[in-house]
Amino acid sequence: MWLDTTAEVGPYQFLLSPLRDKHALAIWTDKPAALGETPKDLPYNTLQAFNMEAKLSDAGTLEGKADFSARGDMEYLLRAGFRAVPLPQWKELGQRISFGFGFGGDVSEVTASSPEKTDQPFHFSYKYTRKEFGDWANRRILAPEPTISLPAFPRAS
Repeated sequence: MWLDTTAEVGPYQFLLSPLRDKHALAIWTDKPAALGETPKDLPYNTLQAFNMEAKLSDAGTLEGKADFSARGDMEYLLRAGFRAVPLPQWKELGQRISFGFGFGGDVSEVTASSPEKTDQPFHFSYKYTRKEFGDWANRRILAPEPTISLPAFPRAS
């Protein structure tokens, strides 16, 4: 079992990605030290779930509520961010995260699960408002979905 206490809000057995699939020295009290290998993968499935329920007004303003849950590396980054930023500044943090997802509108009413409650996926939500959503002047809109990035798969030998 591998544990990394420096990842303060990492779930049980979570190792930061630079520590995975590496050689590590294990020292026991009852047997000789040995070189071992840290796990390549996380001990649980990775999850990222995004949902936005919104309405588009006749004036082209999109208003709704966004919900995001994560398990894995993104979860750790969000937990660490929400733990480090004081509650009065969560709106600004939520705004930056929303912008990173590809949403350029305004964020308010940001809430999040406790960063220290690591036995469940991390969850946060916010109210979202965007005037002239999409290309409203030409009556074109886009689905309100985040930018999706997928990890690179190893090349087949």
